[in-house]
Amino acid sequence: MTNTYQETFDAGTGGWYAWDSNYAGDKPLEIVDGSAVSRSPWWIDYNHAPPGAGYMHLLFMLDTLGRPTERKIEIAGHNNFVRQGHSTNFVDAELTFRLKGELVLHDAQLVLYARAFTTACVRGGC
Repeated sequence: MTNTYQETFDAGTGGWYAWDSNYAGDKPLEIVDGSAVSRSPWWIDYNHAPPGAGYMHLLFMLDTLGRPTERKIEIAGHNNFVRQGHSTNFVDAELTFRLKGELVLHDAQLVLYARAFTTACVRGGC
């Protein structure tokens, strides 16, 4: 059975949000002509510095589980992924993103970063 989630941003951010910094935290996603926008200068997340995944900036985020707080709803709107009851099991999932604009990578990479918590991790305080 195919279960497809698609976000067009036609009716708002759909639960997606952006990140400002560790100090300021999450912020509303900028939408222009149906596209999420990210522009420099970007904040560098040092929490993942080597020997971890490396320095990164979290462009866009979507929580895939749980009931959003009032603050999250104010920042990100209602989460269509959660409201539509999509699975959080991404084994063999196919992800497609449409990108437009210009990106000069130099030695950087554009990657998908997915983070999960297991019951043991949540109970153990990971």
